[in-house]
Amino acid sequence: MFGLMSDPYDHPDGVECIYIATSMYHDDEVYTVTCGCDGDTQCVSSSCACVSTSGVNYAEGKLVEDKLNDRGSSVFECNETCRCDERCGNRESQRGPSRDLEIVLSGAKGYGVFARRPIPRGSYVCEYAGEISSTEIRDKTSDWRYVITLNETSADGSTTNTFIDASKFGNVGRYLNHSCDPNCVLVPVRYDNVAPKVGIFASRNIREGEELCYIYAQHDGDLSDTPCLCGSDTCKKFLPLGCFKGS
Repeated sequence: MFGLMSDPYDHPDGVECIYIATSMYHDDEVYTVTCGCDGDTQCVSSSCACVSTSGVNYAEGKLVEDKLNDRGSSVFECNETCRCDERCGNRESQRGPSRDLEIVLSGAKGYGVFARRPIPRGSYVCEYAGEISSTEIRDKTSDWRYVITLNETSADGSTTNTFIDASKFGNVGRYLNHSCDPNCVLVPVRYDNVAPKVGIFASRNIREGEELCYIYAQHDGDLSDTPCLCGSDTCKKFLPLGCFKGS
């Protein structure tokens, strides 16, 4: 993990889940791309082999606008086989979650995550950590409210599904709730495996005391019969159909 990861959070008392700072793979780890950059370059331009894989990812520690605005974008970060050092500007998710988060009870929604201080647009919030598998999870003991499916479509039109199960192993990311007017966005992040981890980034400036939320579906579609409690002016009254993640 390059020695960067730092995570000060834990599960609230009474929550039966093992805390992990980053996701666990069920499949063998496969490193994707390795760069030979030295520390002076900071891996923030297309001259870096890792950056050139998906384009420039970060500017001044924030996710670039193109990545924030494109729901189909992904991030390829440098990994522990690269030559770059701790000055690397292409490892934001590997530094751990924002220190400005607080897990608190949020009424009928259960636990939620709130900002202790303002969080600027583009900031890395945290990972949605859990057990990652490229095959559908069939464990009947899993709590499906905490399983999300990441759908990615490649240039040739083929679709890849990645399943992240945070029911037994998870981090602060499992407590973010849904909103029909979200202030966070999910972005696939790769650095040590061909399967992506899921990074959560601030999609707008977040105020102190504001709840952090994302939309529980990657695409617009039908609604389920589960009531939505987000309370936003644009609330659709029901959660998106087919989303497994819950509060």
